[in-house]
Amino acid sequence: MFESCGVPDPEPTYDYQTEILEVNVTPDTVVVGDTVLFHCVIEDSLDPSFKFNWISIPEEDLIPVNGKVNGPKVKWQAEPYAGSPGENVRVRFTVIVDNGDESKDQPTETFYFYIQH
Repeated sequence: MFESCGVPDPEPTYDYQTEILEVNVTPDTVVVGDTVLFHCVIEDSLDPSFKFNWISIPEEDLIPVNGKVNGPKVKWQAEPYAGSPGENVRVRFTVIVDNGDESKDQPTETFYFYIQH
């Protein structure tokens, strides 16, 4: 009998709806109570069918930009996360981009910024 050679399974391949080029966070460090702007830049930036799902942020806490909370730009008022006064806390958020094409994968990008307590 032949034994398996221990070859690992190949990495899965993905066919994404678009490519996330970058996520800009302005400013990259925000004080509790101040507003931060998130801007997700995608390859198909002129295609209006793409919606942006900003994970880790309840939709009711997002501040619309150009009248939308599911667009490429949103604002958020920084809330305190676990940290002591004067401490900078690194926070992780994620954005998922979707144009409704279920035959392709939704691109996802995780990004970081700091909240100063």
